[in-house]
Amino acid sequence: MYNESTKKLDQPPSPTYLMAIPSKVYWLAEGADSADFSTLVLLPISYDVILEQVKTGETVGVVEESRLPASFFAKLGARDIASSDEIELDDDLRLMVETLPFVLIVATIEYSLVGSDETIADQIITTPLGRYQWAEDRVTKLKEYFRDNAKFEVPLPDTDSDQSVYDVAHEIVVQEAKNLRNKNASLFGGVKDGYDNILKELNPIVTPRDPLEL
Repeated sequence: MYNESTKKLDQPPSPTYLMAIPSKVYWLAEGADSADFSTLVLLPISYDVILEQVKTGETVGVVEESRLPASFFAKLGARDIASSDEIELDDDLRLMVETLPFVLIVATIEYSLVGSDETIADQIITTPLGRYQWAEDRVTKLKEYFRDNAKFEVPLPDTDSDQSVYDVAHEIVVQEAKNLRNKNASLFGGVKDGYDNILKELNPIVTPRDPLEL
């Protein structure tokens, strides 16, 4: 069998990125000691924060590397997860927010192989836990979500700040969660078609073992 990932590239890869910091919202019903279910939230990151990109462009399996600012570095692993106190929305519903210290990347990568005129477009989702092929129509739905929530793009902390970019993202999600009853809920997937359940579909990719199941 032929391993395509080792085949030489003819056309250098031309990636288009969507980047986001993931948060999990845990919903607690009245009288419950633990969450009933979780919702994924994604806060967009500007492509402009990338400091450097190196295109190897030699094979399908080795395509491109990016370097991000120091505020993106999570040094303590799970201990870098930012957790909120319980937030009470009303008498019968509470929630908690956790923001995960990594970047989710969705990339559409176009390339062609030596000896072929065909341009191949792969839809790739990458987290520290893995790399996944995705369908083009799902990427389209995710782009709709990013477009509707562009105002929540995460700003970088000041260079002299001890905050990480994940701390900044966490504060944004917590503030929006506190005002959820009075605001547009698009950040939480609360639109007419729910972005075709795109956040629900991504949830197990972001955390293959949801803390609710542990």
